[in-house]
Amino acid sequence: MRLYKKIKPLGTGVTTSQANKGMLVINPTTVNNAEFTVNIINVDKTVTALELTVNAVNVNAVQLATNPNFSLIPFTISSWTDTSATGLIGYELF
Repeated sequence: MRLYKKIKPLGTGVTTSQANKGMLVINPTTVNNAEFTVNIINVDKTVTALELTVNAVNVNAVQLATNPNFSLIPFTISSWTDTSATGLIGYELF
């Protein structure tokens, strides 16, 4: 399990710090599920893009159990994009 000691806001499309250890993305909206893309830096310095979905905060408990309203990415990232433009909130983790 990773422990993070510092958190820093990170807007969509903003360049990340080289020292980040992960990312937290939260969907604060109550009506829309949101999609986003995050670019992960692999150990060989290549980049892999992941497309993920986070639920809105008012979905039922069964949906939140399988796809909650936040996403924790425990890998070094190079960037992220809110592809659904729903107002996702991103944080770099150190």
